[in-house]
This record gives sequence, structure tokens and C-alpha cells, in this order.
Amino acid sequence: MKLSIADILQVKYGLYSSAADLDNRAARLIADLKQGIKDTYTNIINNRRDNTITYFAGMGDKSLQKIIRNFEIMLENLDDLSVEELFKILNKTLETVSFILKDDPSRETMNAIWDSVVIRTQADKNRRANLKRTFEGNLSRLSSILEKQLIALKKISLTDQEIKGTAIEPVRKELPAKAFYDFTFTPEAEKLGLSDLKIMEEILKDSDSKRDLTTLINALKRGHSPRDWNVIQEEANRLINKHKDSSFLDNSKLFEEDE
Repeated sequence: MKLSIADILQVKYGLYSSAADLDNRAARLIADLKQGIKDTYTNIINNRRDNTITYFAGMGDKSLQKIIRNFEIMLENLDDLSVEELFKILNKTLETVSFILKDDPSRETMNAIWDSVVIRTQADKNRRANLKRTFEGNLSRLSSILEKQLIALKKISLTDQEIKGTAIEPVRKELPAKAFYDFTFTPEAEKLGLSDLKIMEEILKDSDSKRDLTTLINALKRGHSPRDWNVIQEEANRLINKHKDSSFLDNSKLFEEDE
């Protein structure tokens, strides 16, 4: 028997909720899930600015074509798919994403992307590296969204299916010491309270904070300001508060590059 989200909620909450409560709860869950799938397709799969997934699928990559087709099936049948069917499609999609990024021993998709750019100049090498980085970033974001959607579905469903694959963090290229030093002199660092070299020293001693600061600097480089300024400010405040009571040491060698 196919169970809708409303059916599942009736089973799990029927003894405790009124019919109106169930209807409202089901409506919210269904609306959020549908909108999430639509947003994921628009912002990641079919993103006009960073459409690497669609682009390489169009070049014949079978795994990427499978991902796109799964989304098309969901979008075409959102009102008719049962909880089990939706979970199954999302699960297969996450499994495919995980396969591309980390489980494929031949790295067929990644190698095809790497080989897609003919290298004649340094600009070609830069373009290839940026293409690979953008593609991996898009797939990483997709894996994170899919995992969250599957966890949410599993909580409200009676399915005993296991989630296949996991969210995969992109491999970040570590910033050189000079990048952190230069950042302290920017207007953005001044606004965020990160222009103090002593604060920067303490932040860079902590691997987690250094990683978070790298993300923050990269976000600013990508132009995520002022749209995301509140988020960036909150992260900067967290880093400052975490390290403001540290005993400051001499920072004369902090920004020296390794030999």
C-alpha cells in the first residue's frame, strides 16, 4: 500500500492531534518538501550561471543524466508520488552523487571534466581548475541538500530504507598566509572587526577557525556581500568571541610563507 505524507502523519500523530492539526502539519511538510525540490533544481541542477551539471550531462555523462532525470521525474509527479517513491528517488540521486565524488574507482565523470578543456595556455589551465572546482562545489551542495531531505522524510515516514550516500564536503584549497594578512587591510575586515593582527593570529592557530575564516574570505571573494552580510558578520563575531580572551603572542612570524 502506498502511503502519502498525510497518511503517515495520521498513523504517527492520530492519537494526539485533531484532524485540523493533521491537515495543517501535512500541508506544511508537503509544501516545504515540494518547494525544496523545485529550488534545488533551479539553483543547482539548472543554474544558468553555474550550470556545470547540466552542461556535462549534455556532453553525454550517464551519471549526471541520471541525476537530472530523477529530478525531472519528481517535478513532473510531485502531486502523485508517495512518500516511499519520493524517498527512493531522492535516495538513488544521493547515491549517484556520492558515486561520482568519492566511490567511483575509475573517476570517469571527474576525468571527463578534466579532459574537456584543451590546454594551450595558462588561462586554459585556470579555466579547467575553476570548472572542476565549480562542478565539485555544486555536487557537494546537492549532496548536502539531498541528505537533509532524506533525513526529514525518514523521520515522518514508516520506511525502513537506509539512506545511501552522505553529504560530501568539497576539498578546500588552503589559502596562503599572505591572503589572510592582506585580508586584514580590507574594508570588509574593518567592518567585521577582523583587522586586528592579534585576533587573526589566534584565529589561525585553531584549525576549525582557520577553515571557517577561509570560507568567509572565499565567500566575500565570490561577491556574497552585502546580500549575505548578516551571515558573514555572525561568523566573524563568533570567531572574535572565541579568541578575544586568548593571550596574544608575538605575531612577527605569523604571516611568513613556508620555505
